[in-house]
Amino acid sequence: MKNNLFIIITGFIVLVLVSICLVTMSAKPTYSKLSYSEFEKLDTGLVYFGELDSDVKKILKDYDRNYSIKEYIVQEFDIDSLNQLLNDNKLTKIEEQGFVFVNNSVPVWSGNKSFEEKSLNEEINYQINGTLRSSDIVYNIPTKINDMVNLINRNKYTVTVLSKSDCSYCTLYQPVINNIVKKYGVDLYYLDKDDFTEKEFDKFKNLDLEIKAECTTTDTATTTKGILSYPLLLITKKGKSVDCLLGYQSESEVLELLSKYNIIK
Repeated sequence: MKNNLFIIITGFIVLVLVSICLVTMSAKPTYSKLSYSEFEKLDTGLVYFGELDSDVKKILKDYDRNYSIKEYIVQEFDIDSLNQLLNDNKLTKIEEQGFVFVNNSVPVWSGNKSFEEKSLNEEINYQINGTLRSSDIVYNIPTKINDMVNLINRNKYTVTVLSKSDCSYCTLYQPVINNIVKKYGVDLYYLDKDDFTEKEFDKFKNLDLEIKAECTTTDTATTTKGILSYPLLLITKKGKSVDCLLGYQSESEVLELLSKYNIIK
């Protein structure tokens, strides 16, 4: 009985100590303090200029949790000097307080305390992961499935890249196809199935376009009604599948296929 009581008490003490450690760790700031001169030498990080409050702490904590970048605060600085630096890098000036994102020793984004979160997220993903910013995209993004169906049924080649939101290779593919559109003016469409309801996307699938074996992961020919693999580049004409490429491809590989049908010359 005494042994059992000892085990229970010991276990309770361990539990309390672990809880205290977790609370202490969660309460620890995710940011580091910098002087302005240290900021000027910073390699990479999200920097807040101004006095901290609960809103700023939450923002810094969220970015610490969601991105592998470090957060910093600078509380003593000259706003004119900071804005001159931002202006030299073609960035928006901040008011009395705000954020600056630095990558490879260069300020690449700035925003006031009430910044647009989407713009910072896009910049971080662009700088760290190579993901395109919405302002950089030149390929077409269909918003209506019926428009896509009409394009596929027209009497000319249509180039479509099928994707889905959780496909990492689709994300890597975006800069490749974007660059091709920039260079050659290809009328290319990027169709993300997750931009549509299942019922809407079924309108595309029900076109029953042929997918040859080499464009499937099972090496078995199928159609768009079957299970699709992503990313999948499709060339279509008159409502029929002409050719395809499965998976992430280099620019030269995509250009070789497009040249085959004189889509680029």
